[in-house]
Amino acid sequence: MLLDRTDRIEMLLDLIACDHDIAYWCYDSKKQLLESTSPHERIFTMVFQHTGYLDLANSYAQSDAPIIVQGMMDVTWIIVRQFSEEHVLQFFHVLGPFFNSLTSPDLSTGLPDFIEERIDSPRWKARFNAAMSDLPALPSLVYSRYALMLHYCVTGERLHDSDLLYPTRQELALLPETLEGQPPREHLLSHRQLNVLLKMLEDGDMNYRLFLYNEDNVLPVRSYADNPLQDARIACVIFTALCTRTAMKGGLTYAVCISLEDAYIRSLLLCNTMEAITDTKNQMYEDLIHRVYKARHDQGYSALVQCSCDYIQMHLSEPLNIGVLAARLNYAK
Repeated sequence: MLLDRTDRIEMLLDLIACDHDIAYWCYDSKKQLLESTSPHERIFTMVFQHTGYLDLANSYAQSDAPIIVQGMMDVTWIIVRQFSEEHVLQFFHVLGPFFNSLTSPDLSTGLPDFIEERIDSPRWKARFNAAMSDLPALPSLVYSRYALMLHYCVTGERLHDSDLLYPTRQELALLPETLEGQPPREHLLSHRQLNVLLKMLEDGDMNYRLFLYNEDNVLPVRSYADNPLQDARIACVIFTALCTRTAMKGGLTYAVCISLEDAYIRSLLLCNTMEAITDTKNQMYEDLIHRVYKARHDQGYSALVQCSCDYIQMHLSEPLNIGVLAARLNYAK
């Protein structure tokens, strides 16, 4: 028996509730709240209506994909739009709020300005802090899945991680909350790029170039040292390790991935300019994704033959030693 849209959404919410307590909201096309499962409805309705996120969602006329918006204090919302057959907007389906991280932020640093201005009562401030403390903290790989599943329940359309819409820093800067002293943190864009690039790598998706070389996409660079160049090296070393592990999931052997990882990390550590670091990082990614693509399309080799090919490919500059190759495979010469 086929489920209707409401039943599909209810089933999804039941499944999500097995792992995380995330509220569901439904707004009509005029942004009037129709339904909410949040135990802190009054508080988060005030917060959500102030953000202007639904107006922002309407600006994405070129795509009907889910929109993931992160605002003050890393609070994140998922917005899925429902259209009629004539493509007239009918409803907004929203999941959230939740923290876009693995750990909840420190709430002792004070409330955002627009909250302070609207809540004079100490009791209400205490309720706001309590509501924020109840929010789950989710990694991007989890909430991106929830966004795709909610979109499927609403529209019946299957999408990929790369279809998800993430507002840019420039778009978020125009929203009310950012105009009142709460600039969006930059790592949302970085998380999005990282997730999409890793998924493309695992799939051997050769449409990666526009995304890899998009100047608006930057890797998350944290401050580990007093030297920005060293921080960039560390960020790209971490990215390299993530890519080689993902390439294993995509079909490359452990030996090939570890060998490439060692080579590229050594190259990164020797880079003396930002341009060299970026070029090496991009070369590493392209090398891996081409290998994954080839591995996925050159099917039919046995594990032993593939292992032999991997060894030869990794030692093209050296004389081929049949004895070493035989020893690696536990075969006689």
